[in-house]
Parts: sequence; structure tokens; C-alpha cells
Amino acid sequence: MTDTRRHDPAFRGPVATATVKKALELVDASGTPALIELWESQDRTQAGGRPPYLNIRATLALWLIIAMEQQPMHIRRVALLLETRMTAKAARLLGIAYDPDLTAGRMYERARLATNRILRVTDAYPLKNRHSRLTKAEYAEELQRREEMKDVLDRRARRAEILRNQLLEANYQAIPAKFRPERISLSVDATRVRTHARGMSKARLATMNDDATVSAEPDMGFYQRGSNGKSAGDNAVAEGSYKRANNRAVISEYALEHEFGVLCSPAPSAPGRYPSLIVGLENHVPGVDPIGAARQMVDNLYERGHTLEHFVGDRAYMPKGDPDRLINPLRERGVKLVMDYMKGQLGLQAQKDGAILIDGAWYCPSMPKKLIDASLPYQTVARRTFGKTDPESKAERAAAQDVWSKIVAQRETYLFRPKEAPDERGRVPMMCPAAGNAPTATCGLKPNPKAQAQANRNKRPLLPIVGFAAPGKVCDNKTSTSFHINDGGLFEQYYQWGSKEWQAVHGHMRNRVESMNQYAKDDSTFALAAPGRRRMRGFTAQSFLVAMTIVAVNAQILLDFLLEHDEQDIEAELGIISPARRVNRTRRTSAAQRLEGLRRNRKRGDSLTART
Repeated sequence: MTDTRRHDPAFRGPVATATVKKALELVDASGTPALIELWESQDRTQAGGRPPYLNIRATLALWLIIAMEQQPMHIRRVALLLETRMTAKAARLLGIAYDPDLTAGRMYERARLATNRILRVTDAYPLKNRHSRLTKAEYAEELQRREEMKDVLDRRARRAEILRNQLLEANYQAIPAKFRPERISLSVDATRVRTHARGMSKARLATMNDDATVSAEPDMGFYQRGSNGKSAGDNAVAEGSYKRANNRAVISEYALEHEFGVLCSPAPSAPGRYPSLIVGLENHVPGVDPIGAARQMVDNLYERGHTLEHFVGDRAYMPKGDPDRLINPLRERGVKLVMDYMKGQLGLQAQKDGAILIDGAWYCPSMPKKLIDASLPYQTVARRTFGKTDPESKAERAAAQDVWSKIVAQRETYLFRPKEAPDERGRVPMMCPAAGNAPTATCGLKPNPKAQAQANRNKRPLLPIVGFAAPGKVCDNKTSTSFHINDGGLFEQYYQWGSKEWQAVHGHMRNRVESMNQYAKDDSTFALAAPGRRRMRGFTAQSFLVAMTIVAVNAQILLDFLLEHDEQDIEAELGIISPARRVNRTRRTSAAQRLEGLRRNRKRGDSLTART
């Protein structure tokens, strides 16, 4: 009888034992099987039946194997693995009975039931029926039922957060100790993940009759952005993938939005110091409270025992909203904030005891107005020429950058400096430019002969500060003035906005999170953006499949990172000079292939030495 499996594009041959072991290592390190079993026992209202064929540990590992093999995340793929690809050794590792004679239908049902065990205890968006579309009246009843069991659903949402982030923690703990930072520099961004269902806008839902059917995924939402990168607004067309509104293109996709928190190197000059893993993952309806999702991610990282050094995000997170929701809690934890500003947020942003906050930093009140207002022309040119490669744009951008660098240097003369680290109450003494042993300016209100003499000996005369209109407390105090770390509100940040340090850190960390976004969505690998690869219905099911995919993405990123470092070590041993950064080097082979070639060369060299 002809074996038709060789003509089946979904058939892959026996599952690799190494893949099974790696998946089990991550699942075991996460501790999630025991957590899910605990949650099941907490929710159980009656005695359980016989033990299932697939336990929680095996089910998580099977989904992770499918993700690591870069397959579509379908229950059918899990069933095929059990039916046609399972070896006796793999079954023994997974803790399941090896029975190659089971029918296909039974395997599919077992995989489905085992997966539902995980989803059931974490489902904060239950529906009575996901096999067919609900009517508007039925969906309204489901929403009312959710309100009545809000405490239960909040508990399930918390479980889902723990589940996905504990799996990511297993990725992080798999990093060798020498490549693990003491403090995490985190870059956060949201990415839309389109769902395999036709969407329905709130406006359309409101006009429907009660017996009309709603979307198969009623808990998702529309992601809408204009061609200029801004929200499309109320005038956007809410159906379809690409529409036009107000004579400009609008992207409109029915999706979930996921926050990625990516581990970055704090030193842009050494971008490959740490692997760029996704260490935090949250989700929400597109455009609904991204600040809250970012705060939840940060809180979860601290719960897991981490501390943050930098926090970088786009303008959806900072500076926006209530500072007490995200920005101030980060400052109170000693995190260095790095943010960009919109056009209307530049220039004078706040005042404190006479000091002025300009573009996120505290300055002397006598700073000339031309320096206070210098940001807007620079930002206008930078945004107009962003991404353009024509010679005229490059020249305009370079000229603006040269002028801006001189402005930043002039502003430093008026910059306040911290005298000490913040105390336990968040207060930090700040010195004006004319105070202390290393002043940058002279002032008649604070004569400093010793510092002036030192500057003269170094042939670096201090610039005089003039033009006081109404000196405040910062000018009356001889040494320092106490600021609170939250006095800067939405706008204060660690580096001078637009300085070389700011551009290096902000640019590097924003590029990292964007690169991880693109890598996870690459159609040739994990294809996170392809909705057809995730067919399970429901907010919770979609989030679970995304989380398992991200764990697999992290595993591949870490493997490539370690292979790259092994390659560099052998190149150094063989005396091969290689560039520190490999971003611009054309690669036709994988790191594993190059490493194998280097090992062969080293072995040949050892054999030649032995013969001579």
C-alpha cells in the first residue's frame, strides 16, 4: 500500500528529540504546569475523572514544539505530531503513552481537550458558544454575564498574565550568566496581530437588529493608522485592510495589540552585549490603554525579581496621560526615562523655584530665549527628512544636526546638576550652573572665586549668566535646591533631548524593538502577522498562541546569539580579525554553518601541527 504521507506538505517526519528536550526545558523552567494544575484545583467544583492522555506539561511542550518548528499554530498540527511523528523516545520524554495505532480523530480531540484545560482557567473573555456566530442579543447577554462574574474574570486575566510572562522568564533564565545584565534596559512598543475574522465596528454594531449576527471575534478591535503614522480618527473607514479617508491612505485591520518589552544593551556602542529577547508581553484591544499595559509589564518584571535601568517607549507611552500611571512610578524606582516629544510639547515645559524645564531638563532661568525655542526648527527638519535618502534631504538633515549639536553644547552651560542621588522620599538636591566645585558659569548672585581661579588655570573661562528678571529659590540658595523626582511631570527625562547620548540610546533601543517586531512577523519564519496561522477563536486563545510563538522566537534569538559568540571566539583563537558589528555584512549562511566551518578549520590546523 502506498504511503500517502510523503505527498502531504504538512508531514515533517519524526519529531527531533533535541527539539522535544528544549521545549520541555523551557516549560519546566517556567513552572507553569504546576500553576495551571493549581488553578484547576481552585476552580474545580466536582471530583475529576480519569487522568487525561495529555497532561499540562506535555500540552505546553507540544505547542512550543510546533512554534519552534515555525509551523502554523493549529490544533491539527499538534494532532499530526502525535499521530505520525511521535517516536517512542519523544513520548517517554513527554510522559505520554506511545500508541501509533490511535486514530486521527481521537488524537485531534485529545489535543483540543488538553488545550482547553489551559484556556479555561485563564479565559477572561468567555462566550457560551464559539462554534457559530452569536446574535447581537446573545452577545449582549454574554457581556452582562461577564459583568456579573467580574471578580472571577479579573482573576483569570491575572493568571493569563502570569502564564505568558513566566514562559518568557524561562527564556531569560536560559541566557548564560555572563550575558545576563544586572539591570534590564527595556524598550517597549506595541504591534498589531491581525485576527482571522471579519471585524465589526461599534458604530455598525449599534445600528444592527438584535437577531443580526456579530463578528466571530467580537472582543477584538480595529487598528487604524493613517499614512502619516497617526491615528486615522473618527473619519476613517472601519472595514477592510486598506481604505482611504480625507484623501489619505488608512490602514484598518481587525486585530489584537500586543506590547513587546525587549531587552537591550544600555551601551549603544556595544549593541551585541545581550541577546534581544522579548522579556515582557501584554495585550489589549488596539488603542485601548497602552499606558496601562506598559505599567502592567513593568510591575510584572519587578515581581519576577528584575530591576530596570532604562525605559524607552514611543509617544504612545511617554509623555502622555497621567504621569502617576507610568512615568512617576518608573522614576520612583530609579529608572532612566528616555522619550521623544511631539511638536507642541517642545520648549518651556515646567518651572520649579525659578528653574525652568526645557525639553526634559532643568536649566537656569537666564537661558536666552533663542536657546529655549531652538528645538522646534530642528525637530521640523528632522521629521520632514526622516527616512529620506535623496541628497537634498541628507544635506538638509546634516546641516540641521550640525546646528543642533552646537545648541545642545550651549545649553549645557545653563544645565542644573544633581548634587546627590535621590533619597528614600524621592528628593534630590540640584545645583545651579554657578554652584559647586565644577561650575559651568559665573553668577553675581553666587560668587565662586575658587572655581573661577581653577577655570582660569585650565584656560577654560566660565560663561557669565545675565538677564535675571525675578530670581527664585534656586538663585537664593548658596549651594543647592531640593527637587522631587516627579517635579518634571510628564516631560523630564534622563538625557538632554537631542544630545548625542540621547540619540544613541533612543535610536538603538527603538531600533531593537522594531527589529524584534519585524523578525517575529517575518513570513518566512514565525509569521506572527499571518492570521491564517492562528485559527483558534477567542481573545484568550489568540493571546495564548501569540505567547507560545514569542517563546519560540526568543529561543531562536538566543541560539543565534550564542552561535555568533562561539563563532567570534573561534575566529579570535584562529587569529581572524572580524568586525565587532555584523549588521552590514552580507550573510548567505547561518551562524551554525559558519561555526561548523570554523571548527573544521581549527581541527585541520591541529592535525597539521601534530604531523609537523
